[in-house]
Amino acid sequence: MRRDATLGRDFVHLGVSCYDERSLQYNNIGHESATALANAVASNESLQTLDLRNNKISDEGATALANALAKKDSLQTLDRALYEKSLTPLMQACKEGKVLTVKDLVADGARVDVRDIFGQTPLFHACKASDTDDALLLVKFLFKHSAGKPALHPRLLGVFAEQLLRKNPVASFADFDRQQAILREKAQELTALQEAVKADSEKISIRDEIRRDLVAGIRDALSGGIEGQLKEVLADPGTKAAVDACHSLLKEILKEPVDFDDLVAPATFEQVQEATQAAMEAVKVWETRHDASVARKHTEAAIDALDESTKRLGFQTTSFMTLRHPEKTKDIARELKEVQEAFEEELRTLTEVDPLIDAPLEEVRRALAITISFYTSSTVKDEVSRLQTAARDLLRSLSRHVPGLTAPDTPRVTEMIKNIRQSKRKREDLELKLRRTREDANDGDATAQAKIPGLEQELAQIGSVYKLDSELRKERARVLRHAEEHYPELLCDQDWIRSLGMKANVPRELSMLGLWLTNAKRGDFETLAKLASKPGKSVHRVRDLNGREYVLKSFHLADEEWSSRFYRQVSALAQFRSAYIVRVQGVFMQDAREGCILMPYYEGGDLAAWIHNNPRADLARRRRIAVCLLSGLHDLHAQGFVHCDVKPENVFLAKGLSPVLGDFDGVQTHNVTMTQPMQATIRYMAPELRNRNVDKVEPAVDMFSVGVMLADLFRETEVSDATTTLISSLQSTDPTQRPTALEALRHEAFQIEPVKDASCALCFDIYPVSEGVSCADNHFTCRECLSRSVRAATEPQSHVKVLRHGSMCCVTQDCDLVIPGRCIAAAVPDEDFAALLDIVRQHIERDVAAEQERQLQLRLDAAIREHGLNPTAQNHILRIQNDVLNMSCPRCSKVFADFDDCCALECGNDKCKCYFCAWCLQDTGDDSQACHQHVARCASKPDDEEDPFFSDFAVVQQAWARLRAQRLREYVAKKIEDPGMRADVQNMLRPLLTSDIVGDNFTFS
Repeated sequence: MRRDATLGRDFVHLGVSCYDERSLQYNNIGHESATALANAVASNESLQTLDLRNNKISDEGATALANALAKKDSLQTLDRALYEKSLTPLMQACKEGKVLTVKDLVADGARVDVRDIFGQTPLFHACKASDTDDALLLVKFLFKHSAGKPALHPRLLGVFAEQLLRKNPVASFADFDRQQAILREKAQELTALQEAVKADSEKISIRDEIRRDLVAGIRDALSGGIEGQLKEVLADPGTKAAVDACHSLLKEILKEPVDFDDLVAPATFEQVQEATQAAMEAVKVWETRHDASVARKHTEAAIDALDESTKRLGFQTTSFMTLRHPEKTKDIARELKEVQEAFEEELRTLTEVDPLIDAPLEEVRRALAITISFYTSSTVKDEVSRLQTAARDLLRSLSRHVPGLTAPDTPRVTEMIKNIRQSKRKREDLELKLRRTREDANDGDATAQAKIPGLEQELAQIGSVYKLDSELRKERARVLRHAEEHYPELLCDQDWIRSLGMKANVPRELSMLGLWLTNAKRGDFETLAKLASKPGKSVHRVRDLNGREYVLKSFHLADEEWSSRFYRQVSALAQFRSAYIVRVQGVFMQDAREGCILMPYYEGGDLAAWIHNNPRADLARRRRIAVCLLSGLHDLHAQGFVHCDVKPENVFLAKGLSPVLGDFDGVQTHNVTMTQPMQATIRYMAPELRNRNVDKVEPAVDMFSVGVMLADLFRETEVSDATTTLISSLQSTDPTQRPTALEALRHEAFQIEPVKDASCALCFDIYPVSEGVSCADNHFTCRECLSRSVRAATEPQSHVKVLRHGSMCCVTQDCDLVIPGRCIAAAVPDEDFAALLDIVRQHIERDVAAEQERQLQLRLDAAIREHGLNPTAQNHILRIQNDVLNMSCPRCSKVFADFDDCCALECGNDKCKCYFCAWCLQDTGDDSQACHQHVARCASKPDDEEDPFFSDFAVVQQAWARLRAQRLREYVAKKIEDPGMRADVQNMLRPLLTSDIVGDNFTFS
């Protein structure tokens, strides 16, 4: 400062300079330059005397600033509009010298340290007030209400203090974690005991006690409403307020947006508190280091002493005292000098060191960022998600273990066996009696002739043992599965096995899957056609009593070789789970020398006939058949089996030309010594089998056969060089050179127009096109992204949709094309391929349900046309079709066919948010949780259902059949009052109401 200026002028300018020297801090011109600039302004000097070459205010800004000062213009003229907007009410009042208004504003909480766009505080504007008396009063008042300590932000320490008082949001769940650890140990102990009881019956009581303790422990862990508490943690408004405050402080203190993810790694709550405490202490140390309150008090004391002197001398202000009464100056020279020195000391305190230079910004930044990260980006969400997953796991574990508290219900099976035996004996007696009566009637006995109708009617009333046996096999399968999961020692008890009506030589897996028909006989099936016959085996097309068509294969077990084949085939078929392998529908013994297998009948015939009858079929169809065939072989080999007789005659075509591999007479276990000679056709037999130089079969023998088949399939068709190469490698004489089924699926022969390289539409990386899939517009998806998409498609409400043929919508935005399922199957790993098959299987089950509804509608429409019913009867039939027999949403009546094993259903209508029960179709509102609670205790749910929420589709279909039957009876009884009309409707409906629609033995009464 200039020391030769008058005291009055210096007094005013010192007050200005104290708060004006950093007024250009936002122009980044530095502390020293700001001080020099402030002094130049105070001295009315031109900026041309300053060196601005190293200052970062730009050439234009420096020129404008220099010109303004050279003309003695105010700095405010540089941007008047922006400047006026930046003035606070307190600044405006100080500028206008309104003392009372300033006091009121400060009393109301107005901040005295806020700055305008030029960095000027209210004190600066007070010093510039036109009335010097008011200026002095304002300066003194603002001095007293200005903080002596610097502050990064007025709310910072308060936010830190609140955070230090907060408790760990997930600490209250520590007990739940401890319970989980104990329960996991008990579950492991129970698993070990389940194996031990098979050999040591003394451990059964210990196992049962552990299971009871485990169930009680799970119930106790879930009793506190853990899931609701976890949701409250995520929705805590206090947490949101803390996060918002930290975001705001980061932005206001650092003057720029902050990406906290780049600042800190995921942290624990203890680390958050440690960082907060450290930042708080650093801020306090910084404030103490730059505390100017002592110098400010010295200044205030000097001003007060000067005021007392002026009052004593009869002056009311000090500003003009030296100008109007220079003779009195000597009387108060000491006081003026003290004020001058006080101002200079405070100025040095404020200006010698910029507090922000050593402000603990990094500590503050870390504390705020780690707090945000903990509550939002990772730690809390991850911890809550982990605990939610654990709670769901416990709920599933409870559903799994609760049924084990009770032993298998064998008395019901025993009672069913007894009833079947009695019905069987009664039927045999009646059949014998009827046969003898007919013989007597043929001899002319009139009495016998009269008895025949009564005997026939009585025989018809007994019903088919086949239908009774269908119920028995389902109940027996349920009991066996229950024993396998909860009481494995029973499966080692031969007496218990015999009590279920099981024979020792029957593979147990057949009974566990509900496939063994204990009492079924050939007479329960109508023979429609003879399909094949060879020594030891015959094949017929048959129809059961419910009108369903099957292929019935009979094996003559008198021959030990064919007996072995029979049991080997049924054991293998029972284990297969593939859309491309024929599935066994039932197995029974006609007698001790004849075993029978029921399998689906495929109207498309076999592949050999199709190749012969479709010489002009396009390449796409042939490729699809080849891919599906290879998929079936991959599933077969993955389960440890080798077919050993792959040929076109053993490949059957389902709807849509989907090939299904059948005829497993020669199936062998992979890498196990052959127990029977090969029965394969020579043309399709691998060279190593033909030459009899191997004693174990490998999947490579099937791959040679499929190579010959593909040569037949693509004969007289123009194929790519890749296809020719694949067929050639499959027919290699060296088994080790033949590709596996999975390698063949991934061969470029089955890729769509491969290109050299492509950019993935999801991750944008460049890959060889063979390492991913593309739609018809060549939108490419790499294998890794494709695998993630397939896994995502298995989740509920997923945005990724897999279509019924395994195809998937293209991931590229605005592309309506699909990626073929065969390409996806060839590109993804085995585990994702299995997930893809599960999705396709679910589509097939939904299609079957939809087809049932369609067939029912067609039969009803045909019946209406055939019977020529009057309009009233037709109206009743249509209402029964739409409102009674169709399974639909109880709120909007939208027909549904989808079922994903969960009995808490959601309406597929986007405008209808209805949740309803699969067992009783009751509307449970718009809440999924309420629907699940209803399903768990629904009175319509079968008593033997073990899982509270999930069930097999076949079981739910039976429940729907019972529900249809109940609704149909109610409609006919209540809605059709005229007896004649009711009889007409019943007669028309009766032949259409098959067991799959309304269950077995349906009557209108």
